[in-house]
Amino acid sequence: MRLLYMAVGISLFCFSNAQGCTGDLNGDDEINQQDLGILLANFGTGDGGDLDGDGDTDQSDLGILLSVYNTPCSEWYVMASVPAGEFAMGDHHLYGFNDEYPVHDVFINAFDIGIYEVTNGQYAEYLNSAMAAGTIEVNGSGVVTLVGRNESLCVTTDRTSTSRITWDGSIFSVVA
Repeated sequence: MRLLYMAVGISLFCFSNAQGCTGDLNGDDEINQQDLGILLANFGTGDGGDLDGDGDTDQSDLGILLSVYNTPCSEWYVMASVPAGEFAMGDHHLYGFNDEYPVHDVFINAFDIGIYEVTNGQYAEYLNSAMAAGTIEVNGSGVVTLVGRNESLCVTTDRTSTSRITWDGSIFSVVA
């Protein structure tokens, strides 16, 4: 069980949502005994405490909460700055696929990126929020795009194991 807590903790990234950050079930910007109480009161149900977005409040959610227990949410909003620059993109060793040739120079603008990974459950939560706000749409093939733009965010069909996020016509969720 200890390895589960460590593995889940390593993969966490908290972003602004209705709960403040992952594990903050009462919205006080701290992950503490009140949040643990809420999770335990809802253990075995889908009500309150579903931190991994699978529809159940279970051991996985408890592991997530315990991995960030007593951590202020402010510590989770850590970003790293990536400077603008140029790099050689493509396969330098001729072992790749045809679309990796020829090696070519690419310039990127500076950007910030979160230093913690985003779980599929957190991404599904974001997609539900963005759908409610009207900033994304799902096309007939299950591809999620930004409204008015043809930029794919993810594919939501069961056959797509890389995404593991499904759309049932009303809500995004994670395939177990």
